[in-house]
Amino acid sequence: METLTFNQTANGLQNTQTETWTFKRGIGYAPVQALVSATAVCESYVYQEILTNSKVNYTFEKTVVSYEREEAGHVNPVKTISVTFYLKDVPVEKQGLATRALRLVQANCPVTQSLNASIQISETIIFDD
Repeated sequence: METLTFNQTANGLQNTQTETWTFKRGIGYAPVQALVSATAVCESYVYQEILTNSKVNYTFEKTVVSYEREEAGHVNPVKTISVTFYLKDVPVEKQGLATRALRLVQANCPVTQSLNASIQISETIIFDD
């Protein structure tokens, strides 16, 4: 399993593992990493919009995404994507609402909607107070 982390900055979500978008495994991103990254970042923006529209106060810290690929065959497509959102400053009484809001993310993320339906995608939250 490979894991990528995106920290919230003034310029948007940024990957901390590399400074460039070179597409060559070992030097920069592999195309599959770009696909997974696009999924995670899109879902992050959608989730933040849902929280804002739901009037949930929060500070968005980062997104961590892990993925697995099929081992059989020669193509090895993405099998699973697990997205974890790290939030701070969510009032305890709003954490349930923030958790329930996760069910709206996939349906409202154009990148997720563009993926093959066989890819299993999950979202979780870590409330980091």
